[in-house]
Amino acid sequence: MRRNNIHEPFKVPEGYFDNLTADIMSRLPDQPFQPVNAKREPRRRWITAAAAAVVVTVMSAVTFAAFSLPGNDSAAQGIAAAEPSASTESTVDDVMDYAMIDHQDLYAILTE
Repeated sequence: MRRNNIHEPFKVPEGYFDNLTADIMSRLPDQPFQPVNAKREPRRRWITAAAAAVVVTVMSAVTFAAFSLPGNDSAAQGIAAAEPSASTESTVDDVMDYAMIDHQDLYAILTE
């Protein structure tokens, strides 16, 4: 394809890239290099861990309250649905076969 027929409205001036690096370096301020300390404060880690513990505790309490209310039949249905059955076990085996995961791989994943 010929580029001669294409109209290019923007052109780089002659010799622009010849001294570009030197020009940019001359505009930078002369300051010594100061590395940035990227470590997090230990206090922040504890705050994050405490917040996560509070969230887990609240969610556990809400779930427990939802399943332990008297006269709530949906809790019994949810527990019955959570019990493994023969069809559930065969489904897990089918998924493991499809993903090409054997028992050793599953054990390694669960122990990590």
